[in-house]
Amino acid sequence: MGLGSMSANSGLVRRVAFPREILVFSNMLHATVQFAIEITILVVILALVGSPLYAHLPVMLVSGIVLGLFGSGLALALSALAVYFRDFAYLWGILLQVWFFATPIVYNPALIDREAPGWSQPILHANPLDLAAEIFRDCLYHAQWPNWASVGYLALDSAGGLNFGWWIFCRLDRRLAEEV
Repeated sequence: MGLGSMSANSGLVRRVAFPREILVFSNMLHATVQFAIEITILVVILALVGSPLYAHLPVMLVSGIVLGLFGSGLALALSALAVYFRDFAYLWGILLQVWFFATPIVYNPALIDREAPGWSQPILHANPLDLAAEIFRDCLYHAQWPNWASVGYLALDSAGGLNFGWWIFCRLDRRLAEEV
């Protein structure tokens, strides 16, 4: 959603002087609220079937916020890049699909260790969404506390991703109104 935030609001970006990051953060806030609604529905369903996950809800809340920060950094960078490279949205769609299948969401993460070639395992395990999926899997499905190192690494990855994305956005922001 954040990728097209500058292009979709091109008239506003050209005519009004304001912090353009607000457009990206508004899209990310929308996505975060939508994610919170979906997680709430899942938690209600799991509570109805008897899952003891109430103690883990604060960890899930913090992890969701941290994941939103990571997404914000990514969206900041992508929104600025999409203005300068018009076909970037098509490339991002392909990359996002590859990233989805590289993240163990719909399959067991042990499958990566068994089936993936040795050269690809460090790349697959460096995926920050792998950490997020592990944290949510532990809290929601296994009803156990997540590995705290994973939570810390996710927070570090998110802080780094937000800083890097904002840096890219600030570097490209100078001529953004002219290019959009």
